[in-house]
Amino acid sequence: MTPPDLPDDHREWPSDPFALLGVERGADDTTIRRAYTQLIRKFKPEHHPDQFCRIREAYDTCRQQTAWFRPAIDSPPNDEVGEPTPPLPRWSAPVAVEQPPSEADRLWAEATAGNLETAYRGLADLAASADDADISLRLYWLLALVPTLDRERTRHHWLAAALEHSRLGHAALELYRRELEADPDAGLNEPYQKLLAIEARWPQLVHAAQMRIAAAGRADRLWVVESDLTAVKGRVGLDGDAEWLNLLAAALDWASWDQSNLVAAFCLDELPAFKHLEMHHGYQFDRIDQALYWGGLATAANQPNLVEFFHLLGHLWAAPGEVDRADLARGLAALAAQPYRALGWFDALFSDRGPNLGILAARMLGRHCDDLDPAHSADLLRGYVRRVPGVRVDGWSELRNRMLDIMIAQRIHPDELAAACAADPESRFREVSEAISGDLSLQLAWMAACLCPDKETT
Repeated sequence: MTPPDLPDDHREWPSDPFALLGVERGADDTTIRRAYTQLIRKFKPEHHPDQFCRIREAYDTCRQQTAWFRPAIDSPPNDEVGEPTPPLPRWSAPVAVEQPPSEADRLWAEATAGNLETAYRGLADLAASADDADISLRLYWLLALVPTLDRERTRHHWLAAALEHSRLGHAALELYRRELEADPDAGLNEPYQKLLAIEARWPQLVHAAQMRIAAAGRADRLWVVESDLTAVKGRVGLDGDAEWLNLLAAALDWASWDQSNLVAAFCLDELPAFKHLEMHHGYQFDRIDQALYWGGLATAANQPNLVEFFHLLGHLWAAPGEVDRADLARGLAALAAQPYRALGWFDALFSDRGPNLGILAARMLGRHCDDLDPAHSADLLRGYVRRVPGVRVDGWSELRNRMLDIMIAQRIHPDELAAACAADPESRFREVSEAISGDLSLQLAWMAACLCPDKETT
């Protein structure tokens, strides 16, 4: 059986539960269960909570309806009379018994009708006497829509309550993930500070811890990571070593770039107990070694002018793809404002510590430069170079600032300019090409200026 090809938007799904699952009416329980399993593999609850709820409702409805209409088993023959006992009469359809809506449903209907204050007060009263995640989530959505409904509490209060009542259930945990991504500080403050003390299943606990580690790293609040790891440590069971190792590796991705913090010390103290996992989880140990190496280089570099730059590299290392333009601008602002001085700072760094950290930085920053380098014709690029004062007579140390000016003003990628000069028939321009390609400081200063374009060159 092939599951239906449902669109990602659950609002476009069919309302008929049998059509949604892709089974015929009268299908047996095994067929219905198989269709349900195939769909939730595609729409996993932790990633698609709304779609999962629709699929689960359809599954329950289909099973209930097929049970209603399943043929009854005939009674055995009546031995005394010698004739089979006629089956009891059956209705062609079950008698519909209307269930009165629950108080929570009634109040939610008030909310949908626009009576938000009445609905909120009623649901808050229910929540005070009920251990019900659904009620807390409804209150969360009401305050998300109209925060002024409650002067004492925010939506975070109700989301934390839903997480506790559901024991880190999928729907509440997905909302919490979105809150952490939107505002890490708010997601790490009260009322979420004791989140990992909830008596939840181990997979949900690990998932919540991973999300909080990433959020704390982005918000530069590593002390939260230490507290969370301490809370989770006591919950690690005999079969939880691999997940605990993953959490330690994720924490070290952030903490390694400032190895004086307590998180790095905590993780390094824990690692010796997990050497037995090295054969089957070698990737994590390799990742930890690399994080410690790169972070150690940045920590040991005595370059006060590059502190924010190193801080940005730590973010790029720990959360590739999750660093936005604002984060890039903060980390590169000092370099973009003074590109000539940035050349000197990078020269001093590479002279002292070697080029490895610069090579890593160029690779990570280069991912964000793909949309910043419009293509130029090779002839146009060579024309720019020919107009640089002293290009045929001055040494590279005198030319590099002028070349950097050209590349920043015209947004020319150093690799693009080097390739154009390499194809020039004059040997002098081929020498310039080699100089550009080999100047790591020039490449990084250009990237900083292009990723933070509002700064004036000085």
